[in-house]
Amino acid sequence: MQMHSLKHADGKTCNHELDNIDRIWSGPVRGIAQTRLFRRTFTIRCVKDLKQAGIALFADSLYHLWINGHYLGRGPSFFHPHRRPVQRYDIRPYLRTGRNVAAVLVHAHGIALHNYVPSGCPGLVARIDLSLTGNRTVTLPSDASWRVNSQTGWSADAPRRSWAIGHIEHFHADLHPFDWQSVGYDDGGWSMVSVLPAFGKQPGGIYLDDRLPRLTYCFQPAVRRLRACSVSGSNRPYTLDRQQPCHVIGKGLMEESWGRVTYARIGRLNARTGGFRMTRMRAAEGVAVVLDLGAEYTGSVQFRMRSDTGGTIDIGWAERMEGKRPEVLRKGNSYVDCFEARRGVNAWFPIAFSAGRYLLLIFRGFEGTVELTRLGMLASEPDLDWSGRFNCSDARLNAVWALCERTVRMGTQEGLMDCPTREQAPYVGDGNPVARWIGRLTGDYSYWKHLIRETFAVQSPDGMIKTTTFSGLPNVLLDYALLAVWWVDDYVQETGDIQTLRDVLPACRRLLRWYERHCDDRGLFSFDWEHRGTGGVVPASNHRHGPSTGWVRDPSSAAATLRNPLVNVFIDHPGLGWHNADEPGIDRRGVNSAMNALLAMTLHAMADMLATCGESGGHRYRQHAARLGLQCRIFWNRRKQVYSDGIRKGRPLRQVSQQTNVWNVMAGVGGLELRRGLMDRIVNSADATMARCGPYFGLYVLPMLAHVDLHATALDYLRSRWGNMLDHGATTTWETFAGDHLDSYCHPWSAAPVDYLPRHVAGIGALAADSRQVWIRPRLDLLTSCSTRVMTVQGPITLAWRRTPGGYRLSGLVPVGVRARIILPDGEPFERKGRWQMLVPLKSGRP
Repeated sequence: MQMHSLKHADGKTCNHELDNIDRIWSGPVRGIAQTRLFRRTFTIRCVKDLKQAGIALFADSLYHLWINGHYLGRGPSFFHPHRRPVQRYDIRPYLRTGRNVAAVLVHAHGIALHNYVPSGCPGLVARIDLSLTGNRTVTLPSDASWRVNSQTGWSADAPRRSWAIGHIEHFHADLHPFDWQSVGYDDGGWSMVSVLPAFGKQPGGIYLDDRLPRLTYCFQPAVRRLRACSVSGSNRPYTLDRQQPCHVIGKGLMEESWGRVTYARIGRLNARTGGFRMTRMRAAEGVAVVLDLGAEYTGSVQFRMRSDTGGTIDIGWAERMEGKRPEVLRKGNSYVDCFEARRGVNAWFPIAFSAGRYLLLIFRGFEGTVELTRLGMLASEPDLDWSGRFNCSDARLNAVWALCERTVRMGTQEGLMDCPTREQAPYVGDGNPVARWIGRLTGDYSYWKHLIRETFAVQSPDGMIKTTTFSGLPNVLLDYALLAVWWVDDYVQETGDIQTLRDVLPACRRLLRWYERHCDDRGLFSFDWEHRGTGGVVPASNHRHGPSTGWVRDPSSAAATLRNPLVNVFIDHPGLGWHNADEPGIDRRGVNSAMNALLAMTLHAMADMLATCGESGGHRYRQHAARLGLQCRIFWNRRKQVYSDGIRKGRPLRQVSQQTNVWNVMAGVGGLELRRGLMDRIVNSADATMARCGPYFGLYVLPMLAHVDLHATALDYLRSRWGNMLDHGATTTWETFAGDHLDSYCHPWSAAPVDYLPRHVAGIGALAADSRQVWIRPRLDLLTSCSTRVMTVQGPITLAWRRTPGGYRLSGLVPVGVRARIILPDGEPFERKGRWQMLVPLKSGRP
């Protein structure tokens, strides 16, 4: 069966195998937090005659899929309402002779999330294809043959978990059809589905083959019980009400009184299953149990249990401990679900994913024995070959690299995300570098390609884009929109994917015209937003940014996301008021120096992209960038010998920041010595008033230190700042260096060392698909030994060295047909092919 991919969202019709398949649902289409269970049974006379079997499906908003009781996964990938990703699964290994069943849970959010725009079209579209011997085929589409159950056990009475994601889950086990995913379950009492118009017939809507990797799943049991305390057995410290603020439930659990367990007896933890047994439970005495997974994981908290009576269980998870209990209330968000258990066997398989290390289970109203036979988290990560490696003579650098690599794996799920807890949203500013890191770690650049194409698939008539690509919430970060263009150039250099560049180039032009319209007669970007509080946020309608006519070529539901957006300049955290770090902030008022440096960088990138495509017009962008270079002197702070953050009312701002100066260095101000001096001053400055870079900005400051040959400074910076996370027990990187109660503890944007060390210390550069040469600049002077493997679109590149009394022993491997152009410190370049090794004599203490 041939499946066709859409090259780009250019408004043309794209034929897909699901185009004419019915959408199935049951009940209202405008409800909030609705869950449905679907089943399709079918018979296979002899499974030996089955050559291939697959299922293709899409659900709005999300699904979980089982075949004959075997869990295959969740989806879909994050999507625009008019661009629907179809995921395929090979189901042949799970089928058998006789009766078989496909079981699908579908949940419809019904509201805008930070990674979802509501379409008003909830439902499931699926197609099962069976290929038999003798060229026989059987197709089972979603149609009236499917059965549905609206009595799922999930209630819609709970509030939102956070401002960005969905609802807290309130589950009634006695209303849930236990083991409904299995072949033997009798669905004779279930309802017929409602057959609705196919998604593909909606105006402007198209199906796309989802090229992102599926997720792989592994159960991680609780490994340690930290404590057990008594709580009220009858009264919860909260009420369930959809209209409540997000923080109410978490706050109630964090403030609830804990005491010593009086009656219950709690057995030892089973290290293999995470389970334990509690006896002598009394309804009047609740029991709170705190457990540790051993490290941060992304996935869903799950358990199986048997109990003599029913009761309720508050299920909480957290990334850090607040005192002696998991911090289930974090920055106003409640990481809690509520399970109403029945007598006998119970199982918890939640709809949503999250992340955490510590678990909190509070049992109320139970009598007698409660036995958990399985407790932990079904952890998920992309099913990729994570073959990238970095190992050297410095144990601290190795630990930092491993911390960052693990963060990238844990922090990538249905797509790129800023974090797997609070927001779960792909931002273009940090999503692009994370996608590049994934490519260098695995050789798979699909996340990067997906982000670029989907970012430019939705654009307002005046050129602006959504900087949180799939968000249903109205906001734009002006620096991130520029970075969306800048990173396209980097993507092409890394992959050689000229077709994607050609497809998005018109949208890049339109976006840059928006910025050009907001430049003054000096060529400086001078978009004048009103600075309110610490956010600098203003409705864009004041500046004709948000269109009133909706997005280009997409449904009206997507148009609402940026009709009246909030506009901001991010750059980095300091000064925005989103975190409580007591430190100076970037001053974003007036004509902003960092934004103009970034605009110059983006204009040069645009000119390069035009040249790559063989198109004219690049000189105009370079001329504008040159004008910005001449104007940058107006931001110079003579007293401090650094660039100030901007100019307001004709006068330089007093505030200076590391971020502003790093972007000016990247824009190419002055000569190499000036840039080296500038980087040295800002990184080593004792000026307590200077705004400091957060870990996100490490993706710029570390390469720039390498660019000006301040490698030792970069390594000291890395050991100190990221090493501090390790010293405090981090298993994934924090959102900021503060690591406080407001931080996400798994933030992939903070993983810059995972790329910096292989690229700038081991020195392995980019290798595009059409390139026949790769530059390798190993810094033998920095480490006595190093072993690195970088994955590219052409295959792995490895490099290793070890210092011996006679010199450095080097070895490496490059893909077939590729030459490695190797430059040693203070040495002449030389070439190697295939697998190679050599001895480099020591010269005056240097190779």
